[in-house]
Amino acid sequence: MPMTWNAEADARLLIAIIAVGNPKMDYDKLSDYMGGDCTAYAIQHRIRKLKDKANGKAPGSTPNTPSKRKKRSDAKSNGHADDGAIDQVTPKKVKTEPVEDDDDNDINETV
Repeated sequence: MPMTWNAEADARLLIAIIAVGNPKMDYDKLSDYMGGDCTAYAIQHRIRKLKDKANGKAPGSTPNTPSKRKKRSDAKSNGHADDGAIDQVTPKKVKTEPVEDDDDNDINETV
C-alpha cells in the first residue's frame, strides 16, 4: 500500500528527522523564518517537545524520581497503646551558657 502524505504524516516525518538526525538548530534563524511573535526560545521549547514525542514520552509527563517515604508511627504515638496510658511529651533541654568565674566581683571576699 503506498504512503499517504498528509499533514500528520509530514509532522511524523519531521519529528523522525529531528529525533534520528539530531541536527544543530539555529533557533534565531528559525524564529526569523517563522516571523511574528515566535521567539528563539519558543522554537527551542517546541522542538524539545517534538523530540520527547518522538521518543515516546507522554506530553506533560514527569521523570521517574524517587518519592519520600512516609514515616511509620508506632502504636504509642497514635494513641493506641495497649496499657491505655497517654504519652507525655518529654521537654527539650535548654542550652545554657557556661558562667564565667570573675575573681574581681566575688561577694564573699573580705577587705
